[in-house]
Amino acid sequence: MVKKITFLSKGFTEILTSQATLSLVKKKADEVAKRAGEGFEVKSRIGDYKNTPRAIAVVYPKTKMAYTAQAEDFALQKAVGGMK
Repeated sequence: MVKKITFLSKGFTEILTSQATLSLVKKKADEVAKRAGEGFEVKSRIGDYKNTPRAIAVVYPKTKMAYTAQAEDFALQKAVGGMK
């Protein structure tokens, strides 16, 4: 038997869009960028994901060397796999 859980979406939205959550998400993204190597950068913001507002951070290659590290060595995937 499947039971449905109803969440208080206003409360979840407040948590997902808080500055504390954004800071935590950015901190984790910064750790990934550091592990990936030189030339990776982070952009973070409060945005929408699947029509739900939340803290979002993206790690991306900024330099040619970082693009090459990602394309040839999967630097970001390895960096995420090393997260604790």
